[in-house]
Amino acid sequence: ELGIDCGGSCAEACGTMRVLFSDSFDNGLARWAASGNVRVVQNRTGYQGGPSARLTAPSVLEADVSTSGYDSLLLRYVRNSSGLDAGEFFSAEVSTDGAVYTELERFEDSGFSHVSFPLPASFANQPSLRLRVRVEGTWFLLPEYATLDSIVLEGRVTVGADVCTSDSACAAL
Repeated sequence: ELGIDCGGSCAEACGTMRVLFSDSFDNGLARWAASGNVRVVQNRTGYQGGPSARLTAPSVLEADVSTSGYDSLLLRYVRNSSGLDAGEFFSAEVSTDGAVYTELERFEDSGFSHVSFPLPASFANQPSLRLRVRVEGTWFLLPEYATLDSIVLEGRVTVGADVCTSDSACAAL
């Protein structure tokens, strides 16, 4: 049996939301695999002065996160872009196999926005969920880029060694 039968008085019951991954880029890109021109900026192009991840087109950032024992996943972050032309874009995507991705959003130019996306149920309870953000574009004189910050993936606890299994929240799952 997964979990602890604690008679309904656990520190964390089923149904509790828990942060599975978060990054404000205070420690650089240590949690990410980057390709292309990706760096951390701490200047006026970063969110609130940075640090923020800056992806100059074309470039990609990827991170893997376990969602085992969680459902009701929500991904949120702050992003903007600058200089992207028609056909060029920033996108956020998720995958369970690193080959087929589900696009959460795609946009061209935008000021800083706080966005959030509930993930499809098929991404819940996965040993490895890949988060990917990318910028596609070409530039000649002025760089085209996107900025990413305050990324958080959270999910609702369903099972685990530290989760109460006998409370009413668990019975409803």
